[in-house]
Amino acid sequence: MGDGAAEVRDLRLHRRAARWDASDLLDVGQVEVAGLRPVPADARLDAYLGQWR
Repeated sequence: MGDGAAEVRDLRLHRRAARWDASDLLDVGQVEVAGLRPVPADARLDAYLGQWR
């Protein structure tokens, strides 16, 4: 995944590529999104996103 903060996958596209044995359907790229910051190592993601800390 590199240095990115998150990885997003299209499950439907991955399943379609697997069904048709067509890995050329899958494209990899990077997108920068302003305002993202790392989640602390001791945080639960659901609590962090819900701001329950």
